[in-house]
Amino acid sequence: MKKLLLTILALTLVLAMAIPALAADELLIYDFADGSQTDGKIGWNEGLTTQYGIPEPTVNVQNGQLTITPQAGNFWAGSIYFDLAKGCEWLGDLSEGLESGEYNYIRLYIKNNMPCDDQTDTFGFSFSLQKMNDTNEYNTNWGAADFSKALFFNMDGSKADIEISPDINNGSSDRNGYKNGYITLPKGFEGYIFISAKLADFPTHTTWGLTPLDNFSNLGRLELDLRNAGTSCDGSTNNLILDDIALVKTAEVPKAPVNPDDDKTDKPGEDGDISIVLYAAAAISGLGALAIRKRK
Repeated sequence: MKKLLLTILALTLVLAMAIPALAADELLIYDFADGSQTDGKIGWNEGLTTQYGIPEPTVNVQNGQLTITPQAGNFWAGSIYFDLAKGCEWLGDLSEGLESGEYNYIRLYIKNNMPCDDQTDTFGFSFSLQKMNDTNEYNTNWGAADFSKALFFNMDGSKADIEISPDINNGSSDRNGYKNGYITLPKGFEGYIFISAKLADFPTHTTWGLTPLDNFSNLGRLELDLRNAGTSCDGSTNNLILDDIALVKTAEVPKAPVNPDDDKTDKPGEDGDISIVLYAAAAISGLGALAIRKRK
């Protein structure tokens, strides 16, 4: 009987140690449902306003989605910052998830109601990550996603035909010298982009003399750089809508809206894993009791 009880305890311990090690297929980083994580916490490249006269766009949460709306007029460039120093604490989860190496893609929902001009279809979009040092100051370790390693899907799951801007040597000032760092989103596009989560697929750009990311730890900024939105933005319906930043293992369009309370979004070691262990322990204990009864 003692041997049986020891066996039950050992199996329970093994389950308790093994289950937290199993990563979820999907880790939801942020779904923009909580406006408090965006209000006053998103930065803007003010140099674009002071030097080039580009007014700061309106950035807010509408219907649980982030909406970026340029002011009326010309919006040929714009840099939006999500900063840890400003209170975007979910960047810590992104950093931890990427550093774990357990996920293959960063998934992002996009709906593009730009460019503003019917005659142009050159709206550019980039996705960059920047580190912070030990004193919570931004350092020069920066990487822009190489979109040649990304996948693009429409809402129905079909692959989207998205144009990728050329390499860093194209000499174009409106693409910052990124290596495949911009995609040209067609007007009306709605779907998901899956950005490679490999460190090697976040090369630095050369225009600003920055150094490459050496790892994903201590990420302090996520930057979205927008280009060529048009010269006649209406200030209301011309916008870019973002949602559901997540780390995933496979590039599949979700069949239902992502719910941050779903078990699949639990981090290893959280309550969902503990409940599984308890259920397993109860089951094993029940089998042990049955065996003891039969033996008696």
